[in-house]
Amino acid sequence: MSLSSESISTVASEANKENVPLKVDIGNLCLQDDDAEEKKKKRKNRRNKKRATGFEEFYCDPPMTPAQYQEEHEVVYPPHRPFVDRIEECIQRFRALRRMDNTQDSIFSAYLLLGGVDSRQRQFQGTSKLNNAALEGYTKAEVRDITADDVIPRGQGATDIRFYNPSSPEHWDVDFTAVASGFLSEHLSGLHSLDTIEYQKGVAVVLNFLKYVVSHDVCPEYADDLRRAQKVCVAALEEAQAIFDLMELLPGTFNLAGNTLWDGTLETDFDPEWAPASKPPFDKEAARTTLLAHGSVLLDNSNSERLQKTLSDPDARIVKGTGCFEVVDIMLPSKAAIAQLEIATECMNQHFKQNLSLEACGRLVVRPTFVRSGWQVTAASGVPVMTTLDGKYTTAKVPEFFLVEREALETFKIGMKMQIHFITLEDGLVNFMSRAENIYQSFYTFLPQELMIRYKEPRLSERPAKSIHDADDGGDGGGDMPFDD
Repeated sequence: MSLSSESISTVASEANKENVPLKVDIGNLCLQDDDAEEKKKKRKNRRNKKRATGFEEFYCDPPMTPAQYQEEHEVVYPPHRPFVDRIEECIQRFRALRRMDNTQDSIFSAYLLLGGVDSRQRQFQGTSKLNNAALEGYTKAEVRDITADDVIPRGQGATDIRFYNPSSPEHWDVDFTAVASGFLSEHLSGLHSLDTIEYQKGVAVVLNFLKYVVSHDVCPEYADDLRRAQKVCVAALEEAQAIFDLMELLPGTFNLAGNTLWDGTLETDFDPEWAPASKPPFDKEAARTTLLAHGSVLLDNSNSERLQKTLSDPDARIVKGTGCFEVVDIMLPSKAAIAQLEIATECMNQHFKQNLSLEACGRLVVRPTFVRSGWQVTAASGVPVMTTLDGKYTTAKVPEFFLVEREALETFKIGMKMQIHFITLEDGLVNFMSRAENIYQSFYTFLPQELMIRYKEPRLSERPAKSIHDADDGGDGGGDMPFDD
C-alpha cells in the first residue's frame, strides 16, 4: 500500500483535530507523531499532581471573586450576625478547605474541644459513606452543614457543661489568647513531647486557623486578641526548643560544683552502669577550685573572703529547698568579667594543678511563683517555695537569683517558670541550683475546662448497688465466710 503526500497531510490534520498521536504505515515504514504523544503524557502527569494541603510554608488562600467576597461580608460574616454563628461557620469552612492528615485532624479537634466547641464524631450519624447521589441537589453550604462535626450547642436542651452555650454564657469568656496558651502549654505538650514533629504540627494547625479567622474578617471585634494568640503560637515554637536545650544545660558547671561540695547527692546518685563512658563531673578539689575562681570574679572582696572561709569549714551547713520560680530578668556576664575569669582560672589551675575550662556566669533573677495545673491538690501546692535545714522546715530567705553560665542564660526567656531543687549556704551568701524538674513556657496557662475533658453527666441507674454477695467482684457470691482458727 502506498499513500501520496496529500493523503498523509489529510490524515495528519484529522489527527491534530482529535488530538491523538499520528501513526501511518507506508509499506514497512512507520511514521508516528511523537510530539502529540509527549503532550498527552505531560497532561496526564499534570493531572496527577498533588493538591496543596493549606499548611505549606508560603501557602495563601486563592483569591475570591467579587461575588464570593460579597457573600462572606454580607451573608456569612456580617457584623450584625451573632458571634457564635460566625465562628461556627468559620470552623466548618476552615476544615473543609484544609487537607489535614490524621495527626492534624485529631489535634485540631482537641483544640476545638478545649475551646468549648463540640468536635466529637456523631454517633450513629456518620457521613463518610454518603455518595454524590445522596448529596445531589444540595448547595455547598448545605453539604457542609450535613457533613460537619464541629458545632456549638444551642438552646435549653444543650446541657453538656463542657461546651459553650450562648443561652447560658455566664461561665465562659471569648478569649483566643487564653485558649491558645492553655492548649499549647498544657494540653498539647501532654499529648506530644516538645521536641517532636507532632508538636510542631499542632502549633502550625492552631496558627493557620487563627490566620484564617483574621484574613476572612470573621470577628473584627476580637482582632487584638487574635493577634496576641498568633504571637503565642510563634513563641511556642521558639520556647519549645529552648526548654529542650535548658533541660540539658542546667544546672551548669558552677552549680554542680556547689552541689558536689555540700550536697553530695549528684555524686552518690551517679551510676556508671547507665553511663559507662562518662564520669562524675567533679571531684572535691576541682569543685573547690571552680567556686574560688568564680567567687573572685562574681563577689566583692569581703564576700569572696567569706566564701573562702566557708569552703574551708567542714561544719558548714546548707539549707535545702524546692519550689517554683519565674524568670524576671537575665543579666549576662560582662566582657570584663569574662576576661577576669580567664585570668583567675589560669591562676587556679597553676596553683592547684588542675586543668579546668570554665564559662563565665551571669545572674538569673527570679521570684517565687505558682504553677497551678489543676492536678495539685496537696497542702504543699499552696506554698511556692519550701526550705529545710537539717531535715526540718525553716523560714530561710528565698533565693532572689541563681548564677548560671552564659549559654543557659541566652537560652532562657523572660517569664519562663521552672520547678527546681536548690541549696543555699546557711548565711545566704550563694545559692546553687541542684536540678530542674520541669521548665514551663512564659505563656503557661491551665484552663479549668482541662479538668472536664472526660467528664460525663451523671444519670440514674436502675441497676442495684454492688454487694458483697456479687460473684463477679472476685468473690464466690457466698457472702462473708468465717475465718478458720
